[in-house]
Amino acid sequence: ELKSLIEQNSGTIISSVSKKLDYLVAGEKPTKRKIDSANELNIKIIDQNELLKMLKMTS
Repeated sequence: ELKSLIEQNSGTIISSVSKKLDYLVAGEKPTKRKIDSANELNIKIIDQNELLKMLKMTS
């Protein structure tokens, strides 16, 4: 599961978009509100494939 992989690599899961967020992992149908908030805060938006590539690079 992605959540476990993120936590194993010292990542933290948060449910809302805020300045504390480094990346927004967008699922198949991300909400417009979260995407807009991430863009306003200059947070990089990635998909699950990009996340998996990043996690493999740190392993």
